[in-house]
Amino acid sequence: MKKQVQGITLIALVITIIVLLILAGVAINLSLGENGIFNRAKEAKIKYTEAQLKEELETELASLLIDAKSQGRDVSIDDIANKMDEIGEVLGVEDDIIEGEYKDHNVTIDKDGNVTIGNKLTGIKPTAEITILTEGTGLEKVEMQVVASTEEGEIASVEPVNGAILKTENSVSDKIYEVTANGIYKFKITGTNKRASIVKKEVTSILTEMEAESILEGLGRVDTSGLVKMKVKGKTSSEAEEEEITYRLDIIKHDGSLVLDGVETPEMEGITLSGKTYSIGKAQDIGTASEDAKNTVVLKVDGDLTIDEGVAVTSIGGTYGGPKGMIIYCTGTVTNNGTINMSARGAKAVGENVYLLKNKNVEGTFEYIPAVGGAGGSSVSSKSSNGRAGGNAPYRGTGGGGSGAVYTGGSAARSPGAGTAGTSYSGGSGGGGTSAGRKWWSRKSLWWKRWKWLF
Repeated sequence: MKKQVQGITLIALVITIIVLLILAGVAINLSLGENGIFNRAKEAKIKYTEAQLKEELETELASLLIDAKSQGRDVSIDDIANKMDEIGEVLGVEDDIIEGEYKDHNVTIDKDGNVTIGNKLTGIKPTAEITILTEGTGLEKVEMQVVASTEEGEIASVEPVNGAILKTENSVSDKIYEVTANGIYKFKITGTNKRASIVKKEVTSILTEMEAESILEGLGRVDTSGLVKMKVKGKTSSEAEEEEITYRLDIIKHDGSLVLDGVETPEMEGITLSGKTYSIGKAQDIGTASEDAKNTVVLKVDGDLTIDEGVAVTSIGGTYGGPKGMIIYCTGTVTNNGTINMSARGAKAVGENVYLLKNKNVEGTFEYIPAVGGAGGSSVSSKSSNGRAGGNAPYRGTGGGGSGAVYTGGSAARSPGAGTAGTSYSGGSGGGGTSAGRKWWSRKSLWWKRWKWLF
């Protein structure tokens, strides 16, 4: 009997292959198709990243809201834009909606703090160099040149964001602008690859004029760094005649809280660090051999100010003293664990009444620093005497300088220099002392009388 060999027919094999191909197609579609596993995993990763970025931004905005509420105010769209500038980049603000970038993603934030994360951005961002063309201080206007560049594609546009006026267009990427007020000027640089960036330049050399009821009231309204001519009408008592005084203030403004730790130097023109001492002001603020000091330096902190232990804060100084005083104006809380010291910083300047604050409780009166302080110590004619002390300072005033000491060693009486009166910008200077020994021939005569028997 023959043994029967069983196998598969060609038709069965073909059917099997077709079924396998169908199953493979289904599997591939489930994995690689539009709604496949890989695409879903990719979308899940994108959504997770967007959710994470949104949470980070919302946390920052919540912190901003808490700070504002602690200061008794609401959060404005400008507050949100400033915070966004710290952690990302603001590309524009229109209709109370901020458009910007955060960690290479498009971002929009509305005035209520609602955050929308957009697409991930690719490509190289353009940049630009900004050069101030107008030199000097106390200017009416300043010209600046913006030269944009990119490593990918070409520059598509250069656009001013806030107030700069186009004067000359050398090319699409090279333009000259004019500004007439101090502030931080921003320019939006866009490349042909659709990437954009914001470049900034601060102008502080334009002289701004304003009127104020007092210096502190005026400083509350100043929102940029730079030179300010501030007119104040004040009087020393309710019965005194009103006088108008114009003060020149060199304002150095810091947006946000500031910590002076003796290690880091704030990236601000007008603040330098030597050892653990911060000096506030610029060379233009102090006197020279031929000119008196012109400006009072002001450090305005729009936030909290902390001075760490062992840290000193003073004004700039030089051979002819310091500026016409230093004011620290802080909108938040000042925590001073260090020292604020103005020793040896008296200004070479004529005194004037400095009207700091208008009293609200007593009509027509001010808290002020008087133009003239304590009287200088008078000179004393004597053969031997200490100098005389300068006069005590009046309320909020400076003390007078003492007169110099005298020692003649027994010769005729002499008169040392008298001290000078204090001013609103400096304590009085001390008078020069004087001294004189016996004449050499007098000593020789005495020697001869004692030892002439030897000869």
